[in-house]
Amino acid sequence: MQSRGDDQQSSFLVMSSEGFYSFPTDNCQGIFNSFGPTLSGDFYREPDDVTRGLTLSLNDDFGFGSAFNVDRTNKLTCPGTSYEVFVAEYVAPALSEDVQAFLESSTLQLSESSTAAVGNSLLAFFTNETDAKIKKMSQKKFTIKAEVFVGGIWCCLKVRMYRNEGGTLVEFQKRSGDTIAFFSLYRQASAYLLGASPPQSTTLNPPKIPQNEALPADQAIASLLEMADSCGDMNLLAEVAAALNAMANEPKVAAALRMPCAVSVLHQLEQVEDFRVAHPLSNMLACIY
Repeated sequence: MQSRGDDQQSSFLVMSSEGFYSFPTDNCQGIFNSFGPTLSGDFYREPDDVTRGLTLSLNDDFGFGSAFNVDRTNKLTCPGTSYEVFVAEYVAPALSEDVQAFLESSTLQLSESSTAAVGNSLLAFFTNETDAKIKKMSQKKFTIKAEVFVGGIWCCLKVRMYRNEGGTLVEFQKRSGDTIAFFSLYRQASAYLLGASPPQSTTLNPPKIPQNEALPADQAIASLLEMADSCGDMNLLAEVAAALNAMANEPKVAAALRMPCAVSVLHQLEQVEDFRVAHPLSNMLACIY
C-alpha cells in the first residue's frame, strides 16, 4: 500500500499479467476481506479447495490394479487340480532282479493293491494333501515326477511303481532339493497309502531369519529384492522367493513389501512360471495383502 500525501487517498498497487494497477483502498477493502485472513505480502493467495491423497479400491486386486494375477495365484494355492489317471488297460512293469538290486531305501511294498489304484492314490495325495506340482506322469511306465514344498522347503522327486508278489512296490527317488523335506514327504505318502495318520514329525519349519541385530524392514529385504531384480538364475530366484515368504509374517516386512519399489520387483517374480518360485511367492502375496 502506498500514500501520495496527507490530502490524497491511499491506494493499493496490484500486479497482473498486463502490468501494474493502482486502486483506491476503499474500493478494494471488501475484495480482500472476502478471502479471509492472509499472510503479510501474500498477494496471490487463492482458496485451497484441493483434497490431497490416494484412495485404493477395496474391490481391486490387492489394491494395485492388475499388478498381480489373482487367478493364477489361487490356482497355485488351491488343491484339487485334475490330472490324467492310471487305468487298468496298461500293465505296470514287473520288478526284475536287476532293478531290485538298486532300489532306494525309500521304497514301500503294498500287498493286494493294483498298481493303477496305487498310482491314482498317489495322484490324489500330491493334489489334495501337499503343496505339489506334478510335472509329468506316464500311464504306460507307471511313473510320477513332482515338485513338492514340505513346510516351506522344496524338493523334486520321481515315483516308480512295479508289480511285485501280487501287489505293488512303490519307489520314491529324490532328484533334487532338500533331503529332509524328501524323507518327510516319503513318510507322509507312506502313511497315506497305508491308511494311517501321518507322523507329527513330518511337519517342517522354514529357516528363521536371525534376530540378533534386527535391521529396518526396508533394509532387510533390500538385498533380496535387488537379487530378484537383477538375477536370472532360477535356483537363486527360488531361494529369494522362499526367504521373502519366510520373512513376510513380520508386519514391518509385510508393509515394506507393499511399497511401490518392492511391488514392481514382485510383479517381475510373478511372471516366473517355475514352481519353486511361483508357490512361495503366491503364499507371500496372500500373507501381505
